[in-house]
Amino acid sequence: MKKNSVSQSGFFNPRLLLACTLCAVGVGLSIVSFAAPTSTGWAPITSPGTNNPGANGVTCASASDCWAVGQDWSGGSNFQTFIEHWNGTSWSRVFSPNTSAAQPNALAGVACASASDCWAVGAYTYIYNSFPFATPYSQTLIEHWNGTAWTIVASPNTSATENNSLSAVACTS
Repeated sequence: MKKNSVSQSGFFNPRLLLACTLCAVGVGLSIVSFAAPTSTGWAPITSPGTNNPGANGVTCASASDCWAVGQDWSGGSNFQTFIEHWNGTSWSRVFSPNTSAAQPNALAGVACASASDCWAVGAYTYIYNSFPFATPYSQTLIEHWNGTAWTIVASPNTSATENNSLSAVACTS
């Protein structure tokens, strides 16, 4: 007569114990490898921005040509566009135009097809003077880098009395 072997069930099942042990070893090795410092890892770098800049988008055409865009509280009552450039060693603030100092302006995305062809997109807010209350509306904002300076480029909107904004952009050569 054949005897039935007693099968372990639940947590004491040998296969389950082996699987849990292997997972624990894998997690432990992962933690140790993330904790080890590397010479090619991420590190904080000082930015020249002032008054709480907020970078919303970043792109790199090469290891020594990167752009970061966003908005900055530049001392007035409205935030204005914020652009910085990475030259491979440090970040530097680059002038970026705004529709008006009396209007909030912000950039959300940036992309470059080359070192002299970059595009940044976002929105600005204007006040539509409608009766009985003035109403703020966002309108699209597009800026272009030609290798020398950023300039505002005319951009379409669905309506002056509807919110419009751009949050990302992509470029090809």
